[in-house]
Amino acid sequence: MTRLAQAMKPECCRAGAHPGDRDAALRLVAQAAKASPVLHRIGEDEIYRLLREREELQPTTVDSGRAIPHCRIRDISDFVAGVITVPDGVDFGGGKDDSPVRLMVFIIAPEERSNEHIKLLSAVSRALLAEPALERCLEAGDEAALRETFISMAPGRGETAASGAQNMFHIFIETEEVFDRVMEVLAGMENCSVTVIDVKSAQQYLTRIPIFAAFSGDVEMENLRCIIAVGDRKLSNEVIRSVDEACGGLGPDCGVLLTVQEIAYTGGSLSA
Repeated sequence: MTRLAQAMKPECCRAGAHPGDRDAALRLVAQAAKASPVLHRIGEDEIYRLLREREELQPTTVDSGRAIPHCRIRDISDFVAGVITVPDGVDFGGGKDDSPVRLMVFIIAPEERSNEHIKLLSAVSRALLAEPALERCLEAGDEAALRETFISMAPGRGETAASGAQNMFHIFIETEEVFDRVMEVLAGMENCSVTVIDVKSAQQYLTRIPIFAAFSGDVEMENLRCIIAVGDRKLSNEVIRSVDEACGGLGPDCGVLLTVQEIAYTGGSLSA
C-alpha cells in the first residue's frame, strides 16, 4: 500500500460538494478532515484557521480546476488526507488560468514530519496532474469510488516495500524548468532519498589553465545541477521514464544527462 493510500481516509472523502466560495471550501475540508479519529483532539475551527493561513501565504491551486489545501498541526500522530469533488467549481484564486477548482485533495500533516509531508504533497500533485484525473474523479458516484479512483492515479500504486536491491541515479540538468519537474517526480517516490549538488562543467575549470585561456569566451558560466538519488531498483524504469518526459526526450541537445548504477552496498542514512 502506498503512503497516499494509507493517509487517504475513506471517511474524509466527499463526492459532489457545493461550497459557495473559497472559505466555504476550506470549512468543508476542515469538516471532512475532522471525521478522521487522528484529529479527535483538534477542533474543526483550528483546522480551518490553519488551512486558511496556508492559503493566504500562497494559493494551493496546482493546475486547471485542481487544488491541494494543506496545513501542518503539532502533536498529531499521523497524516490525514481526503479528496473532494466540486462539480460546479469554486473560485480559489491563484490558478494558472483562473479556472474554478473542481477537484480538491487535502493533507493535514504532523508538524514535525516535513520530509514525509513533502513526499506526500509531491505524490498528490502528480496524481492530480494526470490527464484523466479530473474527469474520472468527477464521474465517481460515491465517496468509496472517488477515493479508489484518485488512488489509482497515484505514482507507485501496487509497489511493495523496498526489496533491498538499490540503484543510484545521477541526473545532470542545465535548465531550471526541467530541474523543478524532475525534483517533483523524485520527491514523491517512496523508498527514495534525494540530494542536489551544484556543479560546473570541466570546461569551466580548464579555461583557468593558461593554455586553454583562449576558449574562455566559449564557455557559459552558469552552474549545472546534479541530482543524486538512491532508491529501490524496482523504481528504475519509472525514474527513467519520468526524466525522459520531463525533458521532452533524452536525446541530443536535451540538456539532461542521466546515469544509473547498481549499488553493491549502502550504509547509514541522512535526515534530509
